[in-house]
Parts: sequence; structure tokens; C-alpha cells
Amino acid sequence: EDVIMTPAMCLAIAMFFEARGETPDGMKAVGEVVVNRVEHDRFPDTICAVVFEGCKFSFNCDGLSEDMYAYEQPRDIDAREVVLQLSEEIMDGEDRLLAERVTFYHTTAVSPYWSRHKDFTFEGQIGDHIFYSCVNYC
Repeated sequence: EDVIMTPAMCLAIAMFFEARGETPDGMKAVGEVVVNRVEHDRFPDTICAVVFEGCKFSFNCDGLSEDMYAYEQPRDIDAREVVLQLSEEIMDGEDRLLAERVTFYHTTAVSPYWSRHKDFTFEGQIGDHIFYSCVNYC
């Protein structure tokens, strides 16, 4: 059965692949970055377009399946249930964790060149993700 790519489903997919090992707050924060990008004038105007824009999110370019239903480990099944619920909450505008200006993140496992650029401002860390806002450069 094919998955219908609604905005909520695209958001759930991004949270699943980018943060499935995180707490629900960590997953939600990643989802909020996607929504923030939709509202920002330098990113695509829809959730699905933001999620699947080139290699902006690593899961789009890692060579692995982008079908979250193809992952059947117990932790994957649990994470899928959480992100499906969280995506609906985010779409409904429920309590936010991040300011609307936060449009970038990376995991603590990497230190991308852009994060050291003067136009990026550290906004906080939730779990294994570090969040930034950006002016001018981004």
C-alpha cells in the first residue's frame, strides 16, 4: 500500500529519519525546523518540498530507503508511532519548543563548516541536535 504524502506524513518522515533515536522533544524540535523553513523566504513553501529538497537532510542522500515503514526493528516501530503523533501536533500548532527563527540544526556527532559562520547563532541543544538561527548568509 502506498503512503499518501500529506504535509503531516512528510514531516513525520523527516523526524523519523533525522531523529528517531531522540526523545519526543528531540524529534519535535527537528520537525519544528522543517515548519520554520516553510515560513522562511529562502526555503520552499511546503513541508514536503522542504523535506525532500536535494540533500538538505542527510536521509535523502544516504542511499538507504526513504520509506519509514520498511524499518521494522522495535525501536523503529516505536519511533514511527511517536513521529506520526508529533507531526499532527506540530501541524496543529501545539506548544512549540523552538523559536520560529530556528531553521538549521546538526547532530553533536558533526561540526559542519556553516555552523561556525558569523551569521549563524546558536539557539540551543535538545538531545543530540544543536539548533541555530541565521541571518544574511543562509
